[in-house]
Amino acid sequence: ERGQAGERRLEREPAWRGRFDLITLWDMIEHVDAPVDVLGEVAACLRPGGAVAIKTPNIDCPEAEVFGAHYHSLKREHLVYFGAAGLHAAGRAAGLVPLATTTTSHLLTGFVGAPETARWASALLGADLTVVLTKPSEALHAPGRSV
Repeated sequence: ERGQAGERRLEREPAWRGRFDLITLWDMIEHVDAPVDVLGEVAACLRPGGAVAIKTPNIDCPEAEVFGAHYHSLKREHLVYFGAAGLHAAGRAAGLVPLATTTTSHLLTGFVGAPETARWASALLGADLTVVLTKPSEALHAPGRSV
């Protein structure tokens, strides 16, 4: 079954459940039509306290505004787009908690300058969005314990 993408679901692999400390989804999440389902499968494979690191184009970036329909990340193979808030919400819907979020921009640096793209990054408006979501430890969800 090796190489049969989409044929097997991660959560159904007993050997993978709760096995991983870190899973990376680099330039992947925008290619699936049910990202919350995928994040749920990833969450099932993480150990409590484990994390998933996701990099995806940021739909909230100035480049998307400047280039409109010609923005380089608007591609036929990209089925979904995220800004930071949307990816945080998708993670929460899958039982994951946002831990860290960064963005970077590079395409317009020559036009607007590094200080402006640094400002965009600090406002989470950079063209590349990186989010780390964590699976809460079970101690945080013990009966009678509030967080």
